[in-house]
Amino acid sequence: MDSPLANGGCVTYDGDYAIHTFTSNSDFTIYQTLDSVSILVVGGGGGGQNNSQVIGGPTITGAGAGAGGVVWIPETENFQLLPQSYSIEIGQGGTYVFNNSSIGTGGESSINGSDLSLVAKGGGSWGGPGGSGGGQRGGSQCSSSYNGAGIQPDQPGASGLYGYGHNGSPATNCQSAFPYQLLTVGGAGGGAGGPASGGAGGVGMTIDVSGDDYVYATGGSNNGSGPGPSNFGDGGRGGSANTSGVAGVVIIRYKYQ
Repeated sequence: MDSPLANGGCVTYDGDYAIHTFTSNSDFTIYQTLDSVSILVVGGGGGGQNNSQVIGGPTITGAGAGAGGVVWIPETENFQLLPQSYSIEIGQGGTYVFNNSSIGTGGESSINGSDLSLVAKGGGSWGGPGGSGGGQRGGSQCSSSYNGAGIQPDQPGASGLYGYGHNGSPATNCQSAFPYQLLTVGGAGGGAGGPASGGAGGVGMTIDVSGDDYVYATGGSNNGSGPGPSNFGDGGRGGSANTSGVAGVVIIRYKYQ
């Protein structure tokens, strides 16, 4: 059932508040100015790297991927949304494919209108930057550079001001794999709530925008242990249980009565 003030997405209610949740591309149409607004935009998580074996050499432990960036504007910021139609796009989770880093990066989620543009970057993969950065790829040369930066806070305008994303961690364990020296243990992905540490993915963000606390955008670990990514924006795990990232989400909450 649509709210009398707006429609679009899946509409639920929490007391005097209406909540519109978008898990696919759509429009959010507003009929009257909305007050006491909260907005959450989460990008898709990156895809984790599988384990591999160097012929005649060491096993390579795959890296975990970065979580999707988070843009969180709480009600306390006194945001309003004006009557119009906003375009909503949802970023999909990345899938790690050998030699194709662009597929591994998570997709961007966004809300765009005449007075507001918010973009949550997708999570990094292959040790690259993203909303939260991906862990450095297992099998990287020991002398290689690494830039798994969480870039969401660096985005322009409100996307950065209210943006959350953290760095991934470097690969470790330099070993000889003639004629190279390789880092055989991939890093882990950053999370919206904190950076990766060693092989552990960064923590997600706990946010109550829908009436209950929910953890969004946790970074992927490098070891395939523990629960797999399942929440919006989670980065994929590395290792023997490599997984794709989880798609993002857009949630808009406002007081309707």
